[in-house]
Amino acid sequence: MELYVRNWRCIEEARLDLRPITIFIGKNASGKSSLAYAAYFLAKISEWRDVNKVARRLYGAPFKELVRQVSGEKFYPVEIVVGESRFVATVDGVKMPQRSPWSRAYLLPSQRIALIKSLYFLTKILSRRVLTAHRVGSASRQIMALILLENYRDLLAGIPPTYFFIEDFFSLYGVGTSPHHYDLGREAGVLTENISLLFPLLADLKYRDPFVEHRLPIERAPDGAVDLSLVKMYIEKARKDSLLVIEEPEAHKNPLLLIEMVKDLEKAVEKRITLVITTHSDVILNAIAKEVETGRLSTGDIALYYLERSQEAPWTRVKKIEVYEDGTFEELPGALEVVSQIF
Repeated sequence: MELYVRNWRCIEEARLDLRPITIFIGKNASGKSSLAYAAYFLAKISEWRDVNKVARRLYGAPFKELVRQVSGEKFYPVEIVVGESRFVATVDGVKMPQRSPWSRAYLLPSQRIALIKSLYFLTKILSRRVLTAHRVGSASRQIMALILLENYRDLLAGIPPTYFFIEDFFSLYGVGTSPHHYDLGREAGVLTENISLLFPLLADLKYRDPFVEHRLPIERAPDGAVDLSLVKMYIEKARKDSLLVIEEPEAHKNPLLLIEMVKDLEKAVEKRITLVITTHSDVILNAIAKEVETGRLSTGDIALYYLERSQEAPWTRVKKIEVYEDGTFEELPGALEVVSQIF
């Protein structure tokens, strides 16, 4: 599956292969998120059919602000193409894709920990204040809770991409389920998820300490464990043939927890999920290379790209980094610069 992007934010033109696991690595402001969000935008615009609504909820700005520009001059056309799904914007209008390349699209943005903790804090308030009200029936209480959750999502729509994160999170849950346990590894703990059968959006997440029998509500659980559980949860619950964009999965995690996370990625491959990951961490790259060496992943499952910009070349340049069957990969272009500045 090929992704083609033109005149989108800091990207003049880029053409690359999307594999089951596609990784963008590079310095800050090199265009990693812009490229990943282009694929997500294509999926959402196929569903919403309104460029400005999607742009505002994803970036907090109208679509015209996402067009590549220099000194106020905007460059058209804007194109985002994946397979037969094609979005084109010109000065005269837009051409919408007929359908999305994926069955569903999910986004785990870099600020997801703060968002998910605030969401679960809100559900606790709802369960105590609204769902325990005595003056209305249970069906009415659920409607009241839904209205409050919708208002919460709309309120945070001004903090992009909160709206889509919450929408995607809600979409993971259909009918109620039995409690499910996410084992985060021998020294990371266990997260237990219990979805209310009467009101499935109010998920009850409890974190169990790996060393003592002690449980914590999600808002007081370690951030790294919460984030690892989110990645596991999305991979398990996401539809087959969907898109999952994960920004900075290394956040709040030590290398061992990152290795634990990478081991779950093969489950996404089995479900034909297209994973697009933005990262600054070479630990993730080495952990994935190890999975290739052991045969749990193949080189055909992986696409690794190094992105860079500079004063002399301000538009994102994309360099493919080869991954080999023996679990090694090409040296990253920025590696020597890091070493020289440290030593």
